[in-house]
Amino acid sequence: SKEKPLAVLAMGIVTMHLIGVTMQGKFFPYHYGATWPVTAILAAHGYSELARRATTRRSKIGLWAFVLVVIFCRTAAKDVPDSYLKRTFRRVKMMAGGLRDQKTRDELASIADVNCTRNRAVASLLKEKVPADRAIFVWGFEPQIYDMAERKSASRYIYDVPQRVEWAKEEHRAILMNDLQKTPPAAIVIERHDVFPHVTGNGLGSADSLKDFAPLQSLIQEKYTLTATIEDMDVFITKP
Repeated sequence: SKEKPLAVLAMGIVTMHLIGVTMQGKFFPYHYGATWPVTAILAAHGYSELARRATTRRSKIGLWAFVLVVIFCRTAAKDVPDSYLKRTFRRVKMMAGGLRDQKTRDELASIADVNCTRNRAVASLLKEKVPADRAIFVWGFEPQIYDMAERKSASRYIYDVPQRVEWAKEEHRAILMNDLQKTPPAAIVIERHDVFPHVTGNGLGSADSLKDFAPLQSLIQEKYTLTATIEDMDVFITKP
């Protein structure tokens, strides 16, 4: 009876999360990010109860057989490398070392075309090239670069979906250019191959969408120079 209030609360939180995801109609793995810790609490309690009730030899063997099957399964997230067991082993090994292995942390934080190692390399370059009091702008779908680089955004837009959607891009492109005029970025990062047809309404990535965005394209050509290409990220720095 003491456990029921927590279980009801946890299930209520999970239900609200799922309702929110369903209302958006976009079932991406990261949309469930806040849900996993709550379901983990319920799952941990479930395993605890199974262990407590496994009093016979047969039931204990059945429990361990079930656990062994589970740890070799993959997660529901489709685009992560390795199995749950291998990823958990890497996490435990990393935690035992005091979380100092940044490379492993970045690799575990990468999924599909979100490459945390690449983003950190871009951010490191920006920290080196851009003064701390200057803003930057990322034309793409990687807003974490602002945090990693510890540089503010030159615009209210932290990613470029509003400027790429077929039904509202002209309005938001005008607002963006006004932002960039008020706060000229010291660097502009252009991402390639970030294609989201179910989000933007077309099959163009950020770099390709510049072809019909003349004001931003002209700004980059006139005032910036290509400093580095890190995988599918082009980093432009203001010309002297």
